[in-house]
Parts: sequence; structure tokens; C-alpha cells
Amino acid sequence: MMILFILSLTLQFTIPVSATWTEFCKGYERGYDVGWCYEWNKSGISCIEAVSPICPVPDIGESTWEDGHSRGFVQGHADWIERYGR
Repeated sequence: MMILFILSLTLQFTIPVSATWTEFCKGYERGYDVGWCYEWNKSGISCIEAVSPICPVPDIGESTWEDGHSRGFVQGHADWIERYGR
């Protein structure tokens, strides 16, 4: 009986976190692509999107697609600058 109780508590808190993490990661991947291609698109040059890294764990307060997109954009643009310079 105790195992069943612990399992139900675990599932109660895991499923909502997984759903928000999925949305955050989708936004992160898209944001990384946009950030990576930002400089090229600004110049009017087509860009081949880089493979985005593994989605990071969202910080406290980050849960939405927009949060992931913002964080991914910053990381993608920083990685592009590190690789190609300004």
C-alpha cells in the first residue's frame, strides 16, 4: 500500500514537469536555430541550422516555450560568435 502511495505521488509531480520541460525544450531548439542563423539572416544570406545541443534543465521560473526560445536564442547566437567571430 505504501508503494502505491509513493508511486501516485511521484506520477503526480513528474507528469506536469515533463510536459512543461517538453514545451521548454521545443522552444529551446527553435530558439537555438534562430540564434545560430541570426547574423547570416541579418546579412541576407541563407543559413544551414546547426544541431542544437541537448536541452538544458529549465531554471526556476522558466517553463514556457517562449522561455526556452529566449534561452536557446542567446545560446545559439553565443555559439555562432564563438565559432565564427563577429
